[in-house]
Amino acid sequence: MIDTPAPRELAEFYRLLLGLKYREGDAPGAGETGEPEWLVLTADDGTRCLAFQLAPDMPEPQWPTGTPPQMLHLDLTVDSTAALDRQRARALRSGAAVLADRSDDV
Repeated sequence: MIDTPAPRELAEFYRLLLGLKYREGDAPGAGETGEPEWLVLTADDGTRCLAFQLAPDMPEPQWPTGTPPQMLHLDLTVDSTAALDRQRARALRSGAAVLADRSDDV
């Protein structure tokens, strides 16, 4: 579960990035007003993968320095440097930001 002041925005970012689906009843609705309190993303088979919970007063983490420090990170893998470059470009187009570039690390 990931606490966030913007569950819909963050869920949508990860939905697009990871190719997930909203749990039944969690997809954006025509009459939706305000932030939902809880959203779940699933794999195609319905397996729950990520959940997002409304935390309206949660401060934005500052990384690599600052307060509050990093509070969460997800480790994702790809099978090649070319795939890393493609996925990084996709993430940036979806709203990600590069905070530190270690793509030259062996």
